[in-house]
Amino acid sequence: MTTPTRAARAYCNGRVVQLWWDFGEAIPECLGVMIERVYSDGSQTETLPAWIPFEGQDNSEWKRGSTSSWPIQSDQWKDLFAKPGKELSYRITPRVGTPDNLASRDDLAITTNEIKLTSQYGIFTMGSNNGILSTQSLARKLGKGPDGKPDWQKLVKAINTPGDPLRERLSGDLIPMLKSLILRARATGGRCLLALYELSDPELVDLLLANLDLVEVILGNAGKDDETNQATRAKLHAAGAKVHDRTLPQSELPHNKFVVWVDASGKPMAVLTGSTNWTPTGLCAQSNCAFLIECAAVALLFCEYWQRMFKDGTAQSEEFRLANAAIAPAILQPDGSKVTVCFSPNTKERVKPSHGAPTPPDMQLMFDHMDRTQEMFLFHLFMPGFPSVLGKADQMQKARKELLIRGIVNSPDILPKQSTPAKPGEEQQPPAGVALYHRTGTDPDIIAAAALEEALGPEIPELLKASPEAHAITHFKGWVKDPMDPVRCVCAFGSHNMGFKASYQNDENLIIVEGNQPLALAIAVYILDIYSHYRTRFMLAKRSSKWNGFLSTDASWQGKYLAEGPARKELNYWLDRLTAQAV
Repeated sequence: MTTPTRAARAYCNGRVVQLWWDFGEAIPECLGVMIERVYSDGSQTETLPAWIPFEGQDNSEWKRGSTSSWPIQSDQWKDLFAKPGKELSYRITPRVGTPDNLASRDDLAITTNEIKLTSQYGIFTMGSNNGILSTQSLARKLGKGPDGKPDWQKLVKAINTPGDPLRERLSGDLIPMLKSLILRARATGGRCLLALYELSDPELVDLLLANLDLVEVILGNAGKDDETNQATRAKLHAAGAKVHDRTLPQSELPHNKFVVWVDASGKPMAVLTGSTNWTPTGLCAQSNCAFLIECAAVALLFCEYWQRMFKDGTAQSEEFRLANAAIAPAILQPDGSKVTVCFSPNTKERVKPSHGAPTPPDMQLMFDHMDRTQEMFLFHLFMPGFPSVLGKADQMQKARKELLIRGIVNSPDILPKQSTPAKPGEEQQPPAGVALYHRTGTDPDIIAAAALEEALGPEIPELLKASPEAHAITHFKGWVKDPMDPVRCVCAFGSHNMGFKASYQNDENLIIVEGNQPLALAIAVYILDIYSHYRTRFMLAKRSSKWNGFLSTDASWQGKYLAEGPARKELNYWLDRLTAQAV
């Protein structure tokens, strides 16, 4: 008799650890697994927490439990509480018996590879926030508002108050990261060039006011009549700041969010970019990332782009567009990876034609990389429009059934739609939505941000966004292809919304990185974290899930993780059991 192949793997970024495991067969009387952190320095072993009890048990007060008593009934989990900078592995042990009398099958325990929680990947430092609002922890911390749902007004007050503990927790890495280059200029000399779309966070505005001699800002207009930036703009001008107003029509967004550090000798040395707007909601109430890039060649390209915007004023002129369309050659790094930097607008036309729109050069680069996907494509998008990375992923899913595609988008407005018949003389457009497969099922489903709207088991209704008027939830714009392949892995991120509209009409930046596997895996873990959080909530909102909010009291839960299908293939991918075909 062949012994089942058991395996476990761990992947991480600076904040989250993603775990996968396989025991190879159903384990009699197994009610889940206990997961333990094992720190490599021998300092301690910690059992991961759990909050979901067995059916028939009570945790209505949402007290912290343990995976020893409330084990994990899955083939994957994530750890949000490991210590940054530490080296560790995880021991995964089946727990058998009954809900009130569990024992460990130590003979079947498996241990993952060793990992280190770090945010640095070559020239890149990646930071993120804890901007998911639809959590039980936050719902219980906020209490009920007048409408009986979590009190969003209490949230808004907290995230607008520098130093508030809730603001600090939700903002994660972002506040120190966004400050970092300006503080570096103060400490070591030089100056910073900023291009910002939204600027209203009181702490960050005060940072600029305290460093007027070091900063020069191209500030876009945001919202109707510049309602987002109006007060900050007036304050900066009154203080004598070097601020240049880039006021564009509402259909054209001055959408950048970057800082370039130019050292004391006048040489651009580093740049910070990403999806984070300099607002309380951008910092705390949306899923966002920032990337610090310590590369003089990349910083120079951003500096030159900033100078082009400064010269362009508010025109988005043909000269400006043509310069952006000339994408610089990829920058080779000492580790063999390559970095390509793209800027927009980069098309001759100011508005995307309604049909037959030429593919912008930055979109073509992304599409070319997507076409070369061998096994997996992951994405996290806001509202990309059409055509876009989202539509391309839809085409890939339909044409290449063997691919593993997982994605999260901001709103159910991007759900799959029936094609609208074309009018005479117009080009037929495919649906704007994309059909993605729920990992344990076969029905096509898109995963959109969602919250628990009503109580489920021990869980109470949650908050989805910062206020009834807010619209951004999944605001990071990025994707990863083939993260397990050290050569073919590619990731992309920036301010760019990953659609034609951004390339035709917006000031944007986009970074494409080839062959930096640590960065690709870090972004993959980030996307999977958010995807997995919203997946169950979305399926519940659609009434496509029959989960009652409790753990199963028998061992039948194992069946869906052992059956051949999308879930099993995804597990095998992360356990490094799949081999890509040579291109």
